[in-house]
Amino acid sequence: MHSSDLFQSIEDALIDATRHLGGAKAVGVRLRPELEKDPEAAGRWWQNCLNPDHAQKPDLRQVFAVMLDSYERPIPVP
Repeated sequence: MHSSDLFQSIEDALIDATRHLGGAKAVGVRLRPELEKDPEAAGRWWQNCLNPDHAQKPDLRQVFAVMLDSYERPIPVP
């Protein structure tokens, strides 16, 4: 799936954007720079944010940042 496709939920769109940006660790560190020394924790935090059954949720600023970063990053051509 690519971000130009329709998504069933905001979580689906964020999961696709996360893949495009290099994974949960990369996005977690980008959104939580204080976790830069522990990318595993940053990745877990972001995965929890993307889990609709988990209480942890991204704030609107974080959602916009991920979607904008994904939109601005070129799609690799094989």
